[in-house]
Amino acid sequence: MKKTNFLTRMLLLFALIVGSTQLWATDTYKKVTSNTEIAEGKEYVLVCESKNVAMKVYASGTYCAGVNVTISNNKVTAVTDINVLTIEEGTNGWYFKQANGNYLYSSAAKSLKAENTTDKTLCTITDDYQIKMGSSGNLQYNASSPRFCPYTSNQTTAYLYVKEEADPTAPSAEISETSLDFGKVNIGETKNLTFTITPANLTANLTIACDNSKYTVTPTSIAQTITTATTITVTTMPTAENDDMSGAITISGGGLADNKTVTLTTIPFDPTNVKEFVKVTDASTLRAGDQLIVVNEEKGNAMGELDGTVRKGSPEVTISEGVISNPGSNIVVVTLITSGENWKLQLGTDKYYKATAAKKTSDATSVEDATEATISISDGDATISFGSTYGALQYNYNSGNPRFTNYTSNQTPVQLYRLSKSVTITDAEYATYCGSKALNFDGVGITVFTTTDNETSVKLNEITSGKVPANTPVVLYKEGADGTAISVPVIASADAIEGTNDLHVVSAGGLTGEDNIFVLAKNPTVGFYLWDKTKTLNEGKIYLQGKASYSSSRQFLGFEENTTGIGATLMNSERVNNGVYNLAGQRVAQPTKGLYIVNGKKVAIK
Repeated sequence: MKKTNFLTRMLLLFALIVGSTQLWATDTYKKVTSNTEIAEGKEYVLVCESKNVAMKVYASGTYCAGVNVTISNNKVTAVTDINVLTIEEGTNGWYFKQANGNYLYSSAAKSLKAENTTDKTLCTITDDYQIKMGSSGNLQYNASSPRFCPYTSNQTTAYLYVKEEADPTAPSAEISETSLDFGKVNIGETKNLTFTITPANLTANLTIACDNSKYTVTPTSIAQTITTATTITVTTMPTAENDDMSGAITISGGGLADNKTVTLTTIPFDPTNVKEFVKVTDASTLRAGDQLIVVNEEKGNAMGELDGTVRKGSPEVTISEGVISNPGSNIVVVTLITSGENWKLQLGTDKYYKATAAKKTSDATSVEDATEATISISDGDATISFGSTYGALQYNYNSGNPRFTNYTSNQTPVQLYRLSKSVTITDAEYATYCGSKALNFDGVGITVFTTTDNETSVKLNEITSGKVPANTPVVLYKEGADGTAISVPVIASADAIEGTNDLHVVSAGGLTGEDNIFVLAKNPTVGFYLWDKTKTLNEGKIYLQGKASYSSSRQFLGFEENTTGIGATLMNSERVNNGVYNLAGQRVAQPTKGLYIVNGKKVAIK
């Protein structure tokens, strides 16, 4: 839950009660230049200006680490883990205390601790506002270690910075949030989040503006006279999965010395385009163009980006019944590329896997420079081998580091999950399909066709490669289909289908009132049946546009016999008598001499 003004005030009150210092992201510290700035109750940080680091909160050991800061005009803005110190006056010196109540303590040069509230070292402040810890020396920064410690020899100088105190009469605007994360939002839907602005001493109206049109902000201004909290409603409106949803709201004007900013993030989500990676259990089903992620199921980690000479193993994935849905964008997708009998592994769009030695890998920039690999799978575990050239390296996962890379000895095995789309075909054995991703039906037991309207029947034209481009309507056939979902590999792209395809997809708004629209059905013969034009055919449905010359009596277009290897199977697959049709697909009540379709078969009546 986000902080509210009330919660913020309560937390601050609690911090003051227990005597600790609360760090706020908007706190700024300026370099101490006067003795009047040294006093109990003030807050300080120690900054090494030449290295752009500040002293970090003490963790353990005999020093304080450093944390990177940006220094501008002798000022720094507080960052996470910066060591905010307060001082207590002692006899002829000062004691420095962390926000958690522990004092800085030194027993000798290069020794610094802050482990309890009893040990503390009396310090003095030098003329140029460094901290001198008794005889242990000045608190300085060692860039080679790196660390803050007291030194008696010269290191890199560190100076005191004091927290800036706000002018109570200056124009201000307190914001309850510095960021709003909308999470996943379905495409076409909206979601609201709010934050508050509490102004004071304004000299003009405040302006509230967003730099991304995918968000709306209400209201867009606050009057100069307002001094109470105003609720700002932000609405996100993603329209596509690739929408740039990074944004920022800027609060300006009103006499503010600096603008206020609220960052915005949304993940556009298309519930109709869920990305599912399905576990590969048989290496013989792998095909060129397959998109895979490399996983270690035991730890629930997937292969990430290159980190030095290994690939990261930190991205976590959730596996449910052999499926990973919508993994994060920080997971690397591997595309298989054939190289003779072996594979090469493409990483993203322009990088390739190169094994350089045991425990070492790099990114090749050309496919020619990539390392060839063989892939086998046993009991669900994948063995990716790079051959004797590299010392019989095998790609494994090291759970101790964690990392993915190549080893000569056994580590934790990996598993492969392939980007797939679930396709369902009923016991009619035929279905129409059109997807937003290119698919490879080769090897999954489904035959794919485009269609040609041959006036009296529909010819099925087999796509022999099995590869179907995105947004291409096709007919699917699977012998013995029973409605079980089939995982079909998604590929990056497929060549456009040559020739005419008489299948179409209903566009936005649906289709109503059109003549000669035929849809695939089983009634009981499988084929294309005339659609009732008084009814709306919904968006996304697939249809065949019949010839303009067809008469209104044409009700059915059967598949042309023997146009494909399964043509005869279709024509003989029906068992139920549902009337007699002529070769033009028109139902005939009283057939005379000639050829007719009866029970899905051509019959000659003499």
